[in-house]
Amino acid sequence: MIAWFRAPMETLPVSRAPTSALRSLLVVLPILAIGCSLPPVHRAPAKLDPKPYLLHLPGVGGGNFLHRQYLAALGDGGFDAEMEIIDWRRHHWPISALHDYDANRHAAERIAHQLVERRRAEPDRPIYLSAESGGAGVATWVLEALPDDGDPVVDAALLISPALSRDYDLTPALRRVRTKMLVFTSRNDTLVLGLGTSLFGTMDGRREVAAGMVGFRRPPGADVAQYAKLEQHAFGADWFWSHGQLGGHASALGARFASARIAPLLVGIARQLPGSASGGDADEIVDAAEPAASAGRTD
Repeated sequence: MIAWFRAPMETLPVSRAPTSALRSLLVVLPILAIGCSLPPVHRAPAKLDPKPYLLHLPGVGGGNFLHRQYLAALGDGGFDAEMEIIDWRRHHWPISALHDYDANRHAAERIAHQLVERRRAEPDRPIYLSAESGGAGVATWVLEALPDDGDPVVDAALLISPALSRDYDLTPALRRVRTKMLVFTSRNDTLVLGLGTSLFGTMDGRREVAAGMVGFRRPPGADVAQYAKLEQHAFGADWFWSHGQLGGHASALGARFASARIAPLLVGIARQLPGSASGGDADEIVDAAEPAASAGRTD
């Protein structure tokens, strides 16, 4: 079952009128979803015990049908979990949400508190944190806001097309992830994470090409051991031929890609968690796993 939650709104100052560049950007956004309409791959639900919980944070556009399609496709691909969408924004207008830095940090703290409470209530249940685009920035801050004095609250994190700067230090976030942080990137994401973030900024306030286009790289002083948890999956031609994935900003949310590529990875992580009583071997379901992942790669 997929739940949807809208964060409470607060009184905000009126933002500036949108620019013509932003209008043009929003007009072409639906085009980026081309390739998302292919039907999902259907697999029998994996026998995951305990049943995982996955929290998904959408981008600055909110939890539209693409995000609901994405979660449904994870289930179609065999990832049997309770899944929930939280719309973290105070603003409905995307650029206002992008620039609402303090409120976004506060939203991350509230979500982190919710995850801590869930862990206390269900200590053995795996928790996954998923996010797309601007939501990946909030998800990173959620991880940073979690306690760092015991077992990690979040078992695995998944960032799709993250709208963060590529040199953002993920060390504090990775320290609070038990297994892996999966990141999906594409150099074809030139409009939103190339031009868009260069004009309007990333979630962390840098006007540059975002990590979701070119990948994260480890900045000086970052923890090498923690970065070993970072597993980056870059768009390749096989994504198009196998799944109709064009590498645009929303393509990784597509039903075919999410069910065939992402779901098996999540199932594999669940089966390897300490205390898991899940039956079977990960290879039984990962028949379309990403062949060119760069675990710990930062360049």
